[in-house]
Amino acid sequence: MTKRLNFIFETFKNDIEDIFLLQPLIKRSTKEEIKTLNKIEEFDRIHPRQDPDTKSYYNTWFRSIVYEKEKVLGQRILTTSERVDLAIMHKNKQYLWLLVEAYERFSQYLKRVYLYGEPFVDNLWLSKDYPSTFVENSNDPKDRQLSIHLDKKPGVTIHILKRFRKAFPEIQKYDENNILNINLWLAFVLIERIRHQVVHCGGIIKDNKGFLEGVVSKAGLSNNGNIKEDHRKLIDLFMDSDNTRGQILLLDIPLKNVGGLVVEANIFRVFLSILPSYAELLFIALRDYERSTKRG
Repeated sequence: MTKRLNFIFETFKNDIEDIFLLQPLIKRSTKEEIKTLNKIEEFDRIHPRQDPDTKSYYNTWFRSIVYEKEKVLGQRILTTSERVDLAIMHKNKQYLWLLVEAYERFSQYLKRVYLYGEPFVDNLWLSKDYPSTFVENSNDPKDRQLSIHLDKKPGVTIHILKRFRKAFPEIQKYDENNILNINLWLAFVLIERIRHQVVHCGGIIKDNKGFLEGVVSKAGLSNNGNIKEDHRKLIDLFMDSDNTRGQILLLDIPLKNVGGLVVEANIFRVFLSILPSYAELLFIALRDYERSTKRG
């Protein structure tokens, strides 16, 4: 049976590896685009013209069903600096959607290992996790019945992770004490809330304070409304500090300049790596428990 568990884990790792590999491509593409735009701006600064070529004109259209013709959706004039800002925000949106995809892959992985552990892990499943119409010896395979029911449950990803943390208390000891030096549980809840904001609100947060408090509260780490400073700093990494756009940010953060080379903190990769880190914790807990029951 352990071979099946290994397969589930390896499949998830491959899925996340694909997402890791996309990030540098996006970064490189954006860098080249900005480099080209800066060259245009520099050329027009050195060679000023009456009608400088530093603006771009964009017309967008849609087809009217009623009038059966194309109509103008909008007209926009962008300066080179505005196009640079747009390129940076486009990179950020791509990062956000990659994180959303990674979260969905993790959700699939969670469901698979939850189904895997159902037959033999004590106190893992709750009675409400089983469908009321569940038939043990029906022609419909058991895993399929359970899987369909889980798919219908709201908040199933957080629910499953909580069940694993309950069944394997050793997982929780890594919340604060881990090589990443962040609270793993809070980080996961934060990723889940970021995913929600990206999918349903375009990655926009209208109330930074409300978002901060909501994440900490959902993680069960709010102490009568008091938020630990390290928890606040973790969530603030993703906030638009002046809230001019209200956009969740996953952009690289410059740390220092070494001999003309800017050293950056790759926030996207740090948070993406949390998902395989958590996945491995569950894998090891299940594997070791299975071996102890002589199933593996």
